[in-house]
Amino acid sequence: MIHVVLRILVWVAVLGGALLLFGPEVFDSGRNANPVGSNAPLYLPPAKSAQLLAWEAKAADGVLGAEDRAAYAAGVRAWRARFWSGTDTSVEALLEGVNTGRQAHLVEVLKARGLAEDEVAVFLAVVTRDRPDLLQDQSSQPISR
Repeated sequence: MIHVVLRILVWVAVLGGALLLFGPEVFDSGRNANPVGSNAPLYLPPAKSAQLLAWEAKAADGVLGAEDRAAYAAGVRAWRARFWSGTDTSVEALLEGVNTGRQAHLVEVLKARGLAEDEVAVFLAVVTRDRPDLLQDQSSQPISR
């Protein structure tokens, strides 16, 4: 019984110390708090090359040979490396002059860059999670009451 009481006291001390050290924001789970949100810029994926799109089509048809498979894997790695370098256009810059239909415009640009439906869905999920304000339509006129 004393073991249980001591364990409870230790947990109370640990949580109380964390509250004193980090403040109440650590324990805030309100709807306005986004624990994964970020203000870092999100960059668009680079456009896929015609060769990479051809390899993807062959892979979808199941006719990708062993040599092509190695080249396709290298192409995908190079494409992902360009994406993670963060040197392309940011989503903020792309949507800067767009007031309505921001998500649809982003989807059109992603599809024009050769992204598949599932890749577009994943990118939109990341944008929605990290920067939901970017996809909200903005009014060009202030609303007066």
